[in-house]
Amino acid sequence: MDKRIKKIDYGEERKLRISFFEDIKNQKISLTEAVRVMRQMTKLTQPEFAKHRGLSVQALRQIESGVGNPQIDTLNKLGEAFGLEVGFVQKKYPAAGWFELTKSEENGQFSFALKAGNGEQILKSEQYTTKAAASNGIESVRTNSPKDERYQKLTAKNGNPYFNLLAANSQIIGTSQMYSSEASRDGGIASVKNNGQTDTVKDLT
Repeated sequence: MDKRIKKIDYGEERKLRISFFEDIKNQKISLTEAVRVMRQMTKLTQPEFAKHRGLSVQALRQIESGVGNPQIDTLNKLGEAFGLEVGFVQKKYPAAGWFELTKSEENGQFSFALKAGNGEQILKSEQYTTKAAASNGIESVRTNSPKDERYQKLTAKNGNPYFNLLAANSQIIGTSQMYSSEASRDGGIASVKNNGQTDTVKDLT
């Protein structure tokens, strides 16, 4: 038995391996993170793992820190112990978002929501008295969503960040959900930028 391999909890290792291979399959893990997880599953230090896989410690550290530019042979050495090799896969593109146009059963007014490709609501309009006005609001999102200066970053009384998308006259076109952090809010803004020019409108009125 290789003395460099530490004694490990095999039940825990199995769960970690299953999760790891699922992330590989679904392309949810970066190269840097994949190498780090492989090493952690062996319970080896960086010097031990590098020696075990025939690499220099410096090369391994660069890969794990995301600053290295490893060759395919190097990556295959790392993945070999886990039955992995480098290959081409079809790139996955995020699903396109869409607008949903709805009519309130309570007051008969119209509103729209912008949804990302995963169905998450990322922007919600105020209510309009006519369907045509709501449709104009959607067109205003398409026009203004690419522009950084149209986003008004705010913080609610409970401390949660959110944002408004504004028209050129500073009128609010739509408001985001509440976020747990400013970084999440910035991600929401990026999502509106990416999805706000979609031509797809699902008329649910």
